[in-house]
Amino acid sequence: FTNEFLFSNIPGPGISATPLNIWEKGIEQFAAPEIEKGRKLLHEKTNISKATSDSAKLMEIASFISTIHSNPSGIEVKKMNGLSPYLQMTESLKSNAQLDCGNYSQMLAYLCDIENLPNRRVTYRGPDGNWRFGVHYMNEIYIREKQCWILADALNTIYWPHDSINTYNAVSIKKIFEVNGMAGKKVFTFQHDSMVLKNYSALAYWHQYYNTSNASIAFLFPGKEIQKNMFHDLLDFYTFTHHEIWYNDNKQNNWPLIILKIISFYSLIILIASWVISEMKFLKKRKRS
Repeated sequence: FTNEFLFSNIPGPGISATPLNIWEKGIEQFAAPEIEKGRKLLHEKTNISKATSDSAKLMEIASFISTIHSNPSGIEVKKMNGLSPYLQMTESLKSNAQLDCGNYSQMLAYLCDIENLPNRRVTYRGPDGNWRFGVHYMNEIYIREKQCWILADALNTIYWPHDSINTYNAVSIKKIFEVNGMAGKKVFTFQHDSMVLKNYSALAYWHQYYNTSNASIAFLFPGKEIQKNMFHDLLDFYTFTHHEIWYNDNKQNNWPLIILKIISFYSLIILIASWVISEMKFLKKRKRS
């Protein structure tokens, strides 16, 4: 079963996936005390109160995230995933947590949400090509003064891939690897809590792996991620709901097939309902007679 509604059907690196306001709603999932505690922690640990632009806010958040490290003997990842992003951060700051890319992605999204930075979690999805290493979670942040989405990979401390002309999001990074266009690409990263500029090629191993495996790129809607199965795909398709949207150059929405599936499904529902109603009427008549 293929849920064709998954795919964004928007070609090219400038993909927006959905209207910007969708990605401004992440803060709605957090209660006021959790927002306040997160802001207090961030303002204690960084100079974000002095940041006057989205760019400056993001770099203050990135600087803070770079101080959070995984402890192999800490709380295991599966248990960490059950904690709120704030509690994941506090446990990590006590060196009491094992972390993977999903944890870093949640924490970065949370901090962006509470500082009113439009953002979305991004992940590579398969199975397409060689999937020995599963999936990888990152983020995209919308920088309003630049009017563009930029990629942020907190696990690998990769922020703001760019060259002298362009900034890059997850889809445009995919294009770079397709044409082997790494020359001149830079990223901001952190060494000993200090921001430095590096060649993207020096840090891009995992990005190259996934993007050369024909991975689909999934943009996760704000809120708790749903571990989906075929039933969820069916439900999403026939109820026109979405929890994520995919991008893949080789797979786009097949609108004739979508229309055929919807007409066939609802025609079947109407047919079954008509049969049930007619049978009920027939049984009523037999009882009367």
